[in-house]
Amino acid sequence: MGQLYEWADLEHQLAHIGLRLGKLTQAFDLPSEDIRISNAHASDDQIPVVEVEVSADVDNAPFFGNFKGRILHVTSVLGPYLADYAKRSPFILRFNLSDVGGACALSFDRPADADWALFPDLYLLEARRSFERGDYGAAETDGDFETTFSNRQPLLFWRGSTTSGGWIRSLDELRTNYRVDACLRVAAAVGAKADCRISKLVQWVGAGEDEAVALLHDLDVYADFVPESRFADFQMYLDLPGNAGSWGTCHKHLAGILVLKVPSGRELAYTHLLRPWKHYVPIARDMSDVAERVSWVLDHPAEATAIAQRGKERLWGFLKGLPVYMLRTLEMHNVSPEKKLIRVR
Repeated sequence: MGQLYEWADLEHQLAHIGLRLGKLTQAFDLPSEDIRISNAHASDDQIPVVEVEVSADVDNAPFFGNFKGRILHVTSVLGPYLADYAKRSPFILRFNLSDVGGACALSFDRPADADWALFPDLYLLEARRSFERGDYGAAETDGDFETTFSNRQPLLFWRGSTTSGGWIRSLDELRTNYRVDACLRVAAAVGAKADCRISKLVQWVGAGEDEAVALLHDLDVYADFVPESRFADFQMYLDLPGNAGSWGTCHKHLAGILVLKVPSGRELAYTHLLRPWKHYVPIARDMSDVAERVSWVLDHPAEATAIAQRGKERLWGFLKGLPVYMLRTLEMHNVSPEKKLIRVR
């Protein structure tokens, strides 16, 4: 844990986005996957100074991957919003950096029946960056959207990793991994009308990673990585939840792809804005109706196109208003006794 105090890369990361790191310390009152970020005072004429506190138990965080990397990633995407807010008000903000969130902190994800404070997930914040760069293009007319959608391959497509909520300890557990099983069920039910495969083995802690990858090949559910831009070559995307909600699905909506959504029991910041058969096509978690849903899409091109377009427009609208949403959320959950109320337009 001592090496956290030597995180020159965190200091450089903050400086790059307009913040200066004052202190990086441990806190005994934080769960292992929480961090607390605060600033001493608000000012318009100097670089805001922030203090970052991590849990004293951070080494035991039950995190699937590099937790230090997650802290740097979060700092990168949140930084511009924190830098803006730091000039407006003193703040103390607590974030849970796990995939599944935590009840007492701003979280990227939560159970559908929870009332935890929700913050836009990392993929959504990155989508805002792409939106600002114009990567999603200008608003389209109905005719332009219909032409773009109809020119895509009429295929249900998915690529992803073996994240499914836990460590994978054996080949038997890999066979029953939810995403592996879903890919097998889709292939059996839909055949050539779908291409849904695993492109990365993760959370594997069993012996012999090569043997695990060989099993995926034998099951015919393993394929090469596909960049995000290639997903827009296909009309349909299968929204398969992983450790929590499917964070990357926002990119598919924004690309105008028709999302076939599996119920995950999870919520993201924009989940409440989407309705089945209006913004996406619902599909059973066990893939029992996948053949029916794919056939419906292919047999009803006008209705399918309209659903995909409404999904894009709904996410587009959310991204346009994201800076205001972020500022309001930060202000609402700022627990600094010196915080200033600001007018958000």
